[in-house]
Amino acid sequence: MKANEIITTAINMLDYGNCEVKKKSLTFLNNIYAEIHFIENGQNEEFKPLNNNNDEVKLSNFSLYNCIVYGLCAALALSENDTDNQNYYSNIYNDRLRMVPKTTTTRKDVVPTIEGANA
Repeated sequence: MKANEIITTAINMLDYGNCEVKKKSLTFLNNIYAEIHFIENGQNEEFKPLNNNNDEVKLSNFSLYNCIVYGLCAALALSENDTDNQNYYSNIYNDRLRMVPKTTTTRKDVVPTIEGANA
């Protein structure tokens, strides 16, 4: 999904016709994209910010279709001092953020030994 699709969806959901909102939306989208990126990939994968509205947002389908747009709506509403929409969309975003698929770190199975207890 391209950045422009997410931005357009968020602006339509908020019913903002202001072109000033669209100008700052890529900055907000990058912040939310980074947050979700590191939840999904951990700190191991480098984050590459979006440079323009035609860049591809590379996240899981769940994050693309159920999470990121609500975070962008909350950020845009906050920037416009629209507290009703900001509260509404931030609650949805935070609920969905908890459901974002996470990478899990692997552990080695270790048998504890007396020597290892004092090391």
